[in-house]
Amino acid sequence: MTTGTAKGTAARRLLAGLSATAAVGAPVLRPLGRHGGTERLQLAGDPGPTTPDGGDPTDESDAAGGGLRERKKLRTRQTIVETAHALFTEHGYDATTIEAIAAGADVSVRTFFRYFATKEEVALAPLDEVGELALAALGRRPGDEPPLAALRAATLDAWVAMAPRPAAFRGYVEHLLSQDAAPAVSAAMLARMMRLGDRLATAIRPRFPAPGGPTPGGVDLRPQLTAAAFLAAVQVGIRAWFARGDHDLDEMLAIVEYCVDQLVPADSPPGVPGPAPSPAPARTVGPPPAAPRSGQPTGPPFPAGG
Repeated sequence: MTTGTAKGTAARRLLAGLSATAAVGAPVLRPLGRHGGTERLQLAGDPGPTTPDGGDPTDESDAAGGGLRERKKLRTRQTIVETAHALFTEHGYDATTIEAIAAGADVSVRTFFRYFATKEEVALAPLDEVGELALAALGRRPGDEPPLAALRAATLDAWVAMAPRPAAFRGYVEHLLSQDAAPAVSAAMLARMMRLGDRLATAIRPRFPAPGGPTPGGVDLRPQLTAAAFLAAVQVGIRAWFARGDHDLDEMLAIVEYCVDQLVPADSPPGVPGPAPSPAPARTVGPPPAAPRSGQPTGPPFPAGG
């Protein structure tokens, strides 16, 4: 398994190349179609649907027009998200109105509601985006890759694709994971994380071997435990990075990887320790304390109240 420093550096290089085009090329959730149907998630560099012979199913003029419209939608959506989080930082979540967000983003309130149904939804947009990207990346991982390793790699892929700016990412963490997060956002965040954990558990379930014996109630909870523990480790790492006042995203990746590497895979045979974690990179401040390695993590999977 690659060390946090090496993978963080590689991700940073990719981020540097992607950040200039993130506003127009970074993969995001498309708004609902005119008739309420969900649209396809398109990744950066994805040419879109093609005909069997590799051609474009639309003529060049239609493709050009559609591409411009899609890029404009992505720019508008990203502008609304960044404006909202900037206003949350300046005025607080509760004091920020949808009208103020729309005005700051230079769009109408009606346009705001074309992209987001509520203020909580725009606050949680970064989480929704990285969650969808991680699920998509998880589906592309090799089928024989162990569940925890697949989650780790897919989340790193999602991070690189999302390509957040350091200042913007700190704002997201402040509004979603800090102790000062608004109660309404914290409640919505918890519900979102539980749903994401359930979806991740469903996605990794086929990666588990059959249980070695009877399970309590006849239910195999290893996928849910793995997904919940993984999300908890990611949150612990991000919150530790935020509490230190860091702005270096390489450092954040290294801390998160350190936390994930402390987990014991749920598919390990009883009494057999999981793979040794990657050594923590040298830092001026010591790494966060290691989680117990005696068995699968216990307790609430998500921190309450930020």
